[in-house]
Amino acid sequence: MAKLQMKSGFARKLKLPLILTLAHSVMKKLGLAECISDNVSWDPDHWEVSPGDLAQLLISSTYTDMRIPLTHLEDRFEGIDVSFFLSSASKSETVNSFNAERAMERIGQSDSEKMYQVMTLSAIKQAGIPTERPHADTATISFNGEYDTEKLDLTDEERAELLQIERGYNKDGRPECRQVVENSFRELKPPSMVSEIYLKNPERIKALSMLLSLSLLIWSIIQYQMREGLKEFNNENPGVKLQAD
Repeated sequence: MAKLQMKSGFARKLKLPLILTLAHSVMKKLGLAECISDNVSWDPDHWEVSPGDLAQLLISSTYTDMRIPLTHLEDRFEGIDVSFFLSSASKSETVNSFNAERAMERIGQSDSEKMYQVMTLSAIKQAGIPTERPHADTATISFNGEYDTEKLDLTDEERAELLQIERGYNKDGRPECRQVVENSFRELKPPSMVSEIYLKNPERIKALSMLLSLSLLIWSIIQYQMREGLKEFNNENPGVKLQAD
């Protein structure tokens, strides 16, 4: 049941966007909030919302489409049931830009690279992402010569391991290429994400880099799980096509 929020004397329902609940579910399985709170310097007696919870909200806010600085959580989550995304010890009324920026500074002062590595390895394990094949930004790779696999005398197992070169749209006007990773990072580059309004010191820049990378990681996991789920559905229901309402 949707909760009610009082504003200007009127009660209104709070919403829970699907993409935010999906992202929260992935982050919860990865133990993202706990990992960050355990690895940054903070005093629970003086913080009404944990750095881990704030980090999760900052990551989730990258999936909202609005021209508001990333750290302005009170504006980005207006009309959304913030308490759903918080641990029991955190208070939703203290989710604001001041605490978000303070959390970013603490994250930047810690070993953010180590935390990102832990989250990445946890994601591979929890999501069951295959690591036998390489994942690369094809925008930086050029293939020369003939690559006709039909002429190769290979077993079925060897053919399954072949490099699959996909062709498609390229922003540089080269239709023979395909950019996947670069297009994903492009979504994290608007002014509202990297506004000079709040990037006031190196620690916040360092934290922003980690949080945006985690945002892309979470987004990739959601896409991967959806593709795997669709593949399983198609195998169990041949000929049945899913239609959006």
